[in-house]
Amino acid sequence: VVRKHLQCMHKSARVIQTYYQMHKQRQYLKRLHWAATAIQQRYRACQIRDAHVRHYNSLKKAVVCIQSFYRGFRARELVEKIKAARHIKSFIMMCITRK
Repeated sequence: VVRKHLQCMHKSARVIQTYYQMHKQRQYLKRLHWAATAIQQRYRACQIRDAHVRHYNSLKKAVVCIQSFYRGFRARELVEKIKAARHIKSFIMMCITRK
C-alpha cells in the first residue's frame, strides 16, 4: 500500500514537473516571439524611413533642378532687358550728341 502510494506520488510529481517545464518553455517562446516581432517592426520601420528619405531626396533634386532652370531663365531675361536698355540709351545719347 505504501509502495503504491509512493509510486502515485512520484507519478504526480513527474506530471507537475512536466507541466511546470512546459509552462516555463511557453513563457520563453512567447518572449522570443515578442522579441522577433519587435525586431521585425523596427526593421520594417527603418525600411519605410529609408524609402521616404530616398523619395524626398529625389523630389528635392527635381525641385533644385527646376529652380536652377527658372533662375537661369530669369537671369537671361534680365540680361536681355539690360542689353535692350543699353541699346536704347546709346541710341538716345547718339541722337543728343548729333544735335
